[in-house]
Amino acid sequence: MKNKLICADNLEALKTIQDESVDLIYIDPPFFSNRHYEVV
Repeated sequence: MKNKLICADNLEALKTIQDESVDLIYIDPPFFSNRHYEVV
């Protein structure tokens, strides 16, 4: 198993990843973005 951290624009980074090679993608909104999120 290989772990890889990619810090890039999502759409551009996804173009470089082979099909069926990812088990998990975890994304988190940027901190200090001054947006207020609500739990639905």
